[in-house]
Amino acid sequence: MKLSTRSRYGARLLLDLAIQGGKAAVSLGATAARQGVSEKYLWQVAAALKTAQLVEAVRGAAGGYRLARPLRSITLKDVVSALDGEVDPADRAEPVGTDRVAAGVMRDAWREAGRGFEQALEAITLEALADRHRARSKRPAMDFAI
Repeated sequence: MKLSTRSRYGARLLLDLAIQGGKAAVSLGATAARQGVSEKYLWQVAAALKTAQLVEAVRGAAGGYRLARPLRSITLKDVVSALDGEVDPADRAEPVGTDRVAAGVMRDAWREAGRGFEQALEAITLEALADRHRARSKRPAMDFAI
């Protein structure tokens, strides 16, 4: 299953907000520069995340976006649901053919796989991702100069 670009950048935007301060507002321009993505594109992603009540906009000179909920209560499933809707691999998994039994068996298998994927997304919180980021940021950089 492949996540959309919107979901991937939405998750990275939320992670950026988490590691930049959590409750402090962060400008989308700064996030776009750090992520190497268009600010205009991030505006679209942020608007959908705001509608889903995952982020909130802050007006003023120190404005930008900040997380609307605690890190531990935001999961990757929240992000995917906000930006892609519900992911159901059984929707278009099987072409229509003469063997409807085989198609039904495979549709059930894809649904089962989808439930496993959904459970995995529910288990990964923004807090866990921020912790992973902090841990990796503390590792010394490898120098391969010869």
